[in-house]
Amino acid sequence: MARDDLYIVVPSSFRCPILLDVMKSPVSLCTGVTYDRASIQRWLDSGNNTCPATMQVLESKDLILNRNLQRLIQIWLDSVACRQLDAESVRNSVVVPSQNQVKLLVKHLDINCFLSLTKIICFARESEENREFLAKMDRFFSKVLDLMRNAKSGIKIKPLLETNYLSIILLVLQRGNSDSQIETVRLLESIAVNGESKLKIGQKEGLVAELVKSLRKENPRLIEASLSFFIAITMPKHLKTIVIQYRIIPELKYLLSQPNTTTSITEKALTLLEELSIRKKGRVEIWHDSVLLGRIAETVLTVSSTRDRKAQEAVASSNGMTKFLLLIQSNCSSAVRKMSRDLVKVLGVNYKLFLSNYDTKTTHIMPR
Repeated sequence: MARDDLYIVVPSSFRCPILLDVMKSPVSLCTGVTYDRASIQRWLDSGNNTCPATMQVLESKDLILNRNLQRLIQIWLDSVACRQLDAESVRNSVVVPSQNQVKLLVKHLDINCFLSLTKIICFARESEENREFLAKMDRFFSKVLDLMRNAKSGIKIKPLLETNYLSIILLVLQRGNSDSQIETVRLLESIAVNGESKLKIGQKEGLVAELVKSLRKENPRLIEASLSFFIAITMPKHLKTIVIQYRIIPELKYLLSQPNTTTSITEKALTLLEELSIRKKGRVEIWHDSVLLGRIAETVLTVSSTRDRKAQEAVASSNGMTKFLLLIQSNCSSAVRKMSRDLVKVLGVNYKLFLSNYDTKTTHIMPR
């Protein structure tokens, strides 16, 4: 049974020498001894002109606030309150904290305060109003990121994969500013170090969906960070299927269709499409989207910096897999032809069969 809330050791320097209670407003006399303001003031108002602890005659009755001690006492009081809330959680299961309690928990959030984090998550889940409260709280997201950074820097990856931490990460993605979202996505990528960690991240309810949404945000840095994360997490085949289910392929088509998409984002989008096409579900979805196939072919041609105008015009006027065939058979650079051939293979199409059955009027060849 947790008993930290029953037996609390108070540092002796925090106690007033007169009443032995924890000082609320520590002030020092000219003798250097510190007392609680209310206690020493009553002593002096009673006509005494000596220091109660040393009995020295006071040359001055001025009371100087001991700011350093006051700060230390406040930190200690907050930590005690945090421990008491944690102990309450153990005894009474999950109890939704008040807003003032949440402020206290966030103020002293650290890697060892796991039950405090549980309370914060419980508070966030209670209502939309509570989530708004957390989002507007000063330094909440920076405290969370500090917490996660400390966990990772201490090579404590496993705690970050616990449900509570992933719930906090989801909250940052949903409510945080762009900078905190970017840093959170990068942190997620850095802790996705093996199959187990990737699976936990992929199976966290709402997390993948929120990251897919980020591909529509206007911040290129956030989009690029999210694409890098997806490339890292989709190495295991079963996670490719999970990501495909969240309709990420249409979002990649959207990115490739935007005129201002950066080269880096374009390359990452193509890399991710290649990864997703390893699964039949991904291949079929890409194959049946003639607009996406067209954008891929046109992007390959553009990225290659080719100057073959006829090839460009032919690609622009054709549809679906025809674009890739035209690229393969054109006078484009060998690099472009190779990339196109590789893309056809990636999509699961038998290249020789594709050529032998090619007819501009029909597109019945299906991916394997």
